[in-house]
Order: sequence, then structure tokens, then C-alpha cells
Amino acid sequence: MMQSVLFTLDYELFGDGTGNVTREQINPTYELIEVLEQHGAKITVFFEYGQYMAYEKEAIVNPELAKDNLLIREQLLDLANRGHDIQLHIHPTWLNYTYGSTGFDLSINDFDITDLEFDDIVAILLKGKAFLEDLLTPSNPSYKCIAFRAGAWSASNNEKYIRALIETGFYVDSTVVKGAYLNSSYGNFDFRKHPSDEYWYCSKLSLLEKSPIGNLLQLPIYSLKGYRHNHIYFNKKRKLVERQVKGFYKVKATDKNLSFIDKLMRVVSRDYVMADFNFVNSDNLIRMFNYQRKNNSSNSLDIPFVTIGHSKTSYQNIELEKFIKFVKNNESARFETISEFHGRISNASRIKKNSQ
Repeated sequence: MMQSVLFTLDYELFGDGTGNVTREQINPTYELIEVLEQHGAKITVFFEYGQYMAYEKEAIVNPELAKDNLLIREQLLDLANRGHDIQLHIHPTWLNYTYGSTGFDLSINDFDITDLEFDDIVAILLKGKAFLEDLLTPSNPSYKCIAFRAGAWSASNNEKYIRALIETGFYVDSTVVKGAYLNSSYGNFDFRKHPSDEYWYCSKLSLLEKSPIGNLLQLPIYSLKGYRHNHIYFNKKRKLVERQVKGFYKVKATDKNLSFIDKLMRVVSRDYVMADFNFVNSDNLIRMFNYQRKNNSSNSLDIPFVTIGHSKTSYQNIELEKFIKFVKNNESARFETISEFHGRISNASRIKKNSQ
């Protein structure tokens, strides 16, 4: 059995539209890449296209936004040239913003991409896909934008979402967090009833229903389920990162209008924990990795261990480097990007069908 460690990064500003592109995206991403590349690891960057479009539109009023987008284009191109994977991510909250002297005011309630009309979903997916392929294929001819992750993990109308992804030429989704559930003013998802497999091809109706003839590969973000795992979030690394981020981002979009007790109860009542390399320390990432291997109920010989981070909170990478070294020294593990994993299992599936 071989475990493929897939590092993924949501490349974006803060949830309310505030932040600085250099501080929240460019610099922390390069710091993260430096750690990964020292050990031969790669990452899949989920590029936030809604933010990019908003900056492009308002650059007429504020030329500094055009400079920010240039920095983003240059970084994405550089990362692709260095062998990293760039895929698409969209927060619909950027689609109906207002812009003024204080910056962007996002439509926070519009967090679910499937609240858009089907044709509008298709249009923005096609625009984002075309943007990335036009940017990256001149220097990387084999590049394809094949994977998507929904903003705020929210795509409540699964049938509409899957149909739109397939129609626009996407082959991979990495939105599901097995066992996760949230119903808030900034995110609504329910992934509690899911296949036991570590990855699967989705039916036409549900991200959580597998189909032998499905065309959309689901690569879920790894998570541990159960209240007993709650303590994982209470660690020194998380405290240090949150302390650093709070200097720029006073109130998270998900915390607005919540009292201290409300926020505390939400953390305490949470019964799942993601493999989030920004907030989970090395000991617990290793624990998750080993737990997946030990409890591989699908008996698959090829297991994706999908981790997640965000550029805006990618600090304190010492713990991450410890985990990377652990994987590097494990003969039954390897580093892959989403495109590499999808390409390999697709080739294996074609070979199997041809031999039958």
C-alpha cells in the first residue's frame, strides 16, 4: 500500500475581502514553497479567481490593484514552471461586492456557488479555467486546469454543481471533508454521510455517492471524526499562527455577530478535525497519516492523504517541515500533486479496461 501526500493551498485573501496580496498571498506562499522544495515536495495551489476578477475590474479606479494582480500572475507562472500544480477556486462572495474608499465589501451571504444560476456557474468556471490555461500553457504545454474546490466548501445543490463541473471539463473536485458539518452565515455543508473509500468517482447526483461510471473524481480533504480529536486544534502552533494573523484580521468572516461564548461553543462542539497543515502540529499530522493507513477500510493499494492550508495563514512552518521529513523517510509514501495523482490513476484505469 502506498500513501500519496497531497499538499493543497487555498490561495486567497481573508474571508471578508480584506488583506494585502503581498502579505497574505505572495510572501507566505514563497516561504511555504521553500520548505516544500527543500525536501522534494510539491503543492497544488487553488487560485481564487473571484478575487482576481474583482481586482481587475477595480484597477481602473485603483491602479495598485493591477500591480497586485501582476504579482499573482508572476507567482502562479513561477510555481508552475517549478513543477507545482495550479487549479481553480472561487468564492462567490466576490461576485457581488461593492468597492469604495475603505476597499472591498463582499456579499458575505452569497457563499454557495450553487445559489447562482446554472449558466452563470458554467460561465465563471469557463472563464477561470481559460484564464489559468492561457497564463500557464505557453511555458507548460501539458498544463490543464482539471480540478476545483468550492469556496467555503459550500455547494449544497450537488447535482447542479457536478453537472456544471463536468460540462466545463473538470475531472477532479476536492471540496468534501469527510464527517464535516457546518450551518452558518458563511458556509453551509454536510459531509457526514460519505463513502468509506479514500477517494471515489461521484454519481451525477451527489458528491457523497460513488458511481462506477462517474466522471468526477472526489479527493476529499483528510479528517478525523469524533469529539475525542478536538484537542488537536488546541496546540502551540495554532495559537502562534492565530496571534500573528489577528494583527491584520481582527474579526473572521465566520465569527461576525458571534459572542465569545458562541465562538467557544462552536469549537468545543466541533466533532471533526481536518489535516490542516497551518494549524495542526507535526505530531498530529503524523498521527492522522498513520491512522489513515491503519484504517483503510476500502483496502485500496493507493491512498491519497489530502492536506489543506491557506496562504493567508501559512506561518510557523517548522512543524510542517517535521511532517515533510517524516513522509520523505517513509518508503510507503510519496509526494504528489492533484494533477499527478489523477493522471496516474486515470492511466491505470485505462490500462485495466484495455486488458479486460
